[in-house]
Amino acid sequence: MNKSILEQLELERSKRDLIKAAKEKQETMRSERQDADRPQKMLEADQKYAWEYELERYRKDRLKDRFCIAGAICGFISLFLTIWFHLPAILQWFR
Repeated sequence: MNKSILEQLELERSKRDLIKAAKEKQETMRSERQDADRPQKMLEADQKYAWEYELERYRKDRLKDRFCIAGAICGFISLFLTIWFHLPAILQWFR
């Protein structure tokens, strides 16, 4: 009787060890799978579609165009004011 109890305990212990080893193997496989998926997900996050690049370029170009338009307007205003303030001297040249 004592021997059968010891055999059952040994069998139970080996069963627990097998279950524990199987769980560890599943966890390592799961973590390896996640590690393998992680670079793919990171690559997908870093990838952009062509329309996203076009949208970024459009926004930058639009900002640059606004800056150029503002500069042109300031240039015309500067030219107009310069002519306006120096109008008497300009008119004397033609007399």
